[in-house]
Amino acid sequence: MSKIFVAGSFNVDITCYAPRIPRHGETVPGTSANISSGGKGFNQATACAHAGSEVIMLAKIGDDPLSSIARNCFQKEGVSTRLLSVVHGENTGCAFIEVEEATAENRIIIVSGANAHVGKSDIENAESEIKESDYALTQLETSMESVEELCRICEKLNKPLIFNPAPSRPLQDFVFKSVSIFTPNETEAEFYTGVKIENEKDAVRAADILLQKGVKCAIITLGKKGVFYKTMDKSGLIPAPVVEAVDTTGAGDAFNGALASRLASGENLEAAMKFACAFASLSVTRKGAADSMPTYQEAENFMKANY
Repeated sequence: MSKIFVAGSFNVDITCYAPRIPRHGETVPGTSANISSGGKGFNQATACAHAGSEVIMLAKIGDDPLSSIARNCFQKEGVSTRLLSVVHGENTGCAFIEVEEATAENRIIIVSGANAHVGKSDIENAESEIKESDYALTQLETSMESVEELCRICEKLNKPLIFNPAPSRPLQDFVFKSVSIFTPNETEAEFYTGVKIENEKDAVRAADILLQKGVKCAIITLGKKGVFYKTMDKSGLIPAPVVEAVDTTGAGDAFNGALASRLASGENLEAAMKFACAFASLSVTRKGAADSMPTYQEAENFMKANY
């Protein structure tokens, strides 16, 4: 079984669904609410596990009542807790999510809490776990020093690193050079390249800039349009299967986790992206973030039916 090392955030997601997202100062009656697991790191770790990999996640939680939810979620999803630690006197990370039922689009407020305490020394102490993994995966919901240290260690160990630059933050030049696969969405790609992506030509321009920065492979996720990818040797657009979206929260995380798992298992890039697109497309047909992740067999069957 392939093994993935994930460094990132765990949040308790508090999600409210309403016919539309309220304007400033407005109160809109909701139709339902849900408390579930989330955080980009845990979403991606869950996707990795569902896609068939052993997953060890470096994360921190608080010593508040939400921490028990965190432990239960790790156990439920089969994500190792060996590198899960508690920050005393701090709250567990949480996210407040508004979902517009008519479009399935969302708006999110994140409170980092214990996630902000993931630091450089935590990554240093996990080097043996990173070394034993087939792939590493990270995002930008923990401290920048921890992200940068993971980049350094992966480069030193020649360990492939998938970097999902969300939420967008400025990155040092060496970070791009250490990344095997860089996976921004359209908005994030514009942040790092200055190219507003409205069509495939724009995606080509943005990907070229990312490759010039040192990224070995750029994959730009385009929502329901699919994903555009480019390496020094090839490029292309992988369309996403057509589905009726219910909740797009965590769709990018579903893609990244599934991609990491399939690449770690030895699949080629295009096959892994098709599986990841199918996996992510299924996830948006269900409510929640980590809770929306399909099983491996569901994604496999859906992929075969659509590609």
